Amino acid sequence: MVQWTQRSGTTSLPAAAHLWSGLRLCMCMVFMTVMAAPAVAQSSEDIVRAMLSRDGLPPHVTLRQDFCTDYISHGDYEQLLQRLALSDAQQKVGLELYEQYVQEIDVAFERGFERLLDGALGELVAELIMPTIQAGKRVTDKVLDEFGRDRINGLMTRIVHDLRRVRDQSARVRHHLEAELETILSTSQQDLLLGAIRAMRRDVLLQPRNPRGMHYDLDLLPDVIALYDEAIKPEQELSILADPRSTNDEYATLIDHVADVLEAYERQMDVLLLQSARREWELSIEQFTSSLAGDERGEARAYERKARAWRRLYDVTDRTVAQIGELVEPAIGPIGRESWLNRYHRVTFPELLCDETPELMYEWIINHEALEDDVKEAATRVYETYLQRRTPLRREAQSIRVDMRMNGAIHSLEAGIPDVLVDIEERREALAKDTNRLLRAQLADPETRTKFDRRLEEYASRSYGRVAEGLRY
Repeated sequence: MVQWTQRSGTTSLPAAAHLWSGLRLCMCMVFMTVMAAPAVAQSSEDIVRAMLSRDGLPPHVTLRQDFCTDYISHGDYEQLLQRLALSDAQQKVGLELYEQYVQEIDVAFERGFERLLDGALGELVAELIMPTIQAGKRVTDKVLDEFGRDRINGLMTRIVHDLRRVRDQSARVRHHLEAELETILSTSQQDLLLGAIRAMRRDVLLQPRNPRGMHYDLDLLPDVIALYDEAIKPEQELSILADPRSTNDEYATLIDHVADVLEAYERQMDVLLLQSARREWELSIEQFTSSLAGDERGEARAYERKARAWRRLYDVTDRTVAQIGELVEPAIGPIGRESWLNRYHRVTFPELLCDETPELMYEWIINHEALEDDVKEAATRVYETYLQRRTPLRREAQSIRVDMRMNGAIHSLEAGIPDVLVDIEERREALAKDTNRLLRAQLADPETRTKFDRRLEEYASRSYGRVAEGLRY
């Protein structure tokens, strides 16, 4: 297990995963806002609005952003409709259903905000936060202790109950949208609906591009099916699996095997996402309330449970990518397989790709029209040896990175870089230099070597920043 140093007085865990990053932080932010513009906060309602507003958005919108983690955006929904191949008339009705969904979600969170304002959150503001601000005090442990941790926990329990009600209502609205959409579909389109909804669920809850995704303090994961769809496009590493000319029995069998792997991934990931979606919010709240009560063990337990849920998602993702790589290697070779793995690492572990000069210089040689085939074949042997030696280094670094994510250290710049990662990076850098030297040695012509050196210098200057960023990540 990776160990790291934590600065005294700071928590070793990331903040809870949604709006409630900590009552003290909220109070500090509100205090600063009021000091800057005293007229803004003249009542408890003003304070509540200040706590729940962000980026100029009204409170019910920020509540939706933070607590409706499976909210369907307009872009998500349009992609869903595209997967169903709707007619123009169906498309129109489908968009009308979405507008109704948005309106119902807004109403649900407007009512949720009103319940918070009139309920325990309003009480907490009126009895704790407002007096603290009026007295010109800073938020300290002493202030919270004087108010009473048990009292705060009681109010927080009521706040969580109010938030749970609005979350459950938003889930009902989503299910209603899906049910209504099904009624406008033909039989053949209904057969596509489950797969389309699963794909949308991965879009909403899983993909790194989506800040509303789950486990954001553990890092997000790519959708393997989306990666595969990109990889089979023309001139990409797996394009042979989509090539109409690949009709012989060998390729047909390979395509079927890959399809089986992806189907298993789709089913497993959907089950895990549905389970995690229900648990994620509760664990984030548990983590926050434990922190508020000063219960470090409770906070750690909540984070560990979130980390285990993330690890299950990661294991399915990583295993699926590896299985596809093993299946396709006999057809596309070790270099093609490495390109497929690079596609995955580029999203999940970008720091593992920070020095790509051997790959770039190998491609430069292969694409050099003036070089003989025997030179290119020799360069290929050098590069394949490089891949064989680099693979265990990547696996070792990847395992350490996962350990760090499981323990909450990956996002802490204060934690520093474990010595073992520094050692791996130094070995990888030495391997890259040695490989570049061997690639250059295949070039007999001095002029070609000079061009090689210039291109390597250009590529190395680009890679240096990625190396530094990768180590810092």
